[in-house]
Amino acid sequence: MTEIISSKTMLTVGTKAFDVIKNAYQSRQQERISSFFKCVETRYEYMDEEQRAKLNESINSIEGQEVLAQYADAITQTSSDRVRMAIALLYCNDCDFNFSEFDQRIFINGVTGITDHVIDFFIESIKRPKISGNYPYERHSIEQSSLPDFNVENVDAEIVYSYINELIRRRLLLPDPAVGLLGDDKGWFITYGSSDKTNRMARLLEKAGEVMM
Repeated sequence: MTEIISSKTMLTVGTKAFDVIKNAYQSRQQERISSFFKCVETRYEYMDEEQRAKLNESINSIEGQEVLAQYADAITQTSSDRVRMAIALLYCNDCDFNFSEFDQRIFINGVTGITDHVIDFFIESIKRPKISGNYPYERHSIEQSSLPDFNVENVDAEIVYSYINELIRRRLLLPDPAVGLLGDDKGWFITYGSSDKTNRMARLLEKAGEVMM
């Protein structure tokens, strides 16, 4: 005999499932926000009295709360503790980094939802040797032959191509400023660009990782 599930039963089961999903989501969001403020507390310990006073003033101001609201998506939508620490460094006006409000927005949009593996790739890609020439910004390449020495695990041709395009879309890397080839008789290679701004963003993420050690 075929069991007939009533719409009422389905609605009840659906409601329970919804509650489980909602509670899990809210719990994760709260954990990530808590993680962010722990990062802020970590930086707070290294501030002098003047810096602490400015931060306290910012936290209690409408402008400071608006900044936090702008950071909210990146804080809650990434699984990376490094990203949250990097955002905490920005929020605390870390003396090593002088980001304009516009650059902060680029960085926040760029790291929202990013994974640690992509971050590792981004930092490594910035360190690749520069290609000499007269370009509007720095030019780099990753070659097939260089993958064994690439300081990121589990990277192959597909990962290189997809990550470079993702990072360009996130504005953490720049498009190749010259017309490049896809390969030669020695194997494939892919080219892309970097600037002072993208380099500062990579250093910010590096410092975030160092602070957490």
